[in-house]
Amino acid sequence: MAMMKKIDKVDDEQEWMELFSVIKKSLESHIVMEEENIFHLGKKHFTSKEAEEGATKMKKLKEKIANNYKD
Repeated sequence: MAMMKKIDKVDDEQEWMELFSVIKKSLESHIVMEEENIFHLGKKHFTSKEAEEGATKMKKLKEKIANNYKD
């Protein structure tokens, strides 16, 4: 979150691109961690039905968020 606050204060395009690249890599790393670790742990704690219900809710939420950011 601190990096996101910095991005508004950057005036130089090269510095902005470098900071944005760091944010992108951090986000990608976080996604991989979720896929490899958190989802694996979830399988231990949720039934198949609970997992399917959660996936459906997540898909709807993801679509809602995506619709809010359409041009």
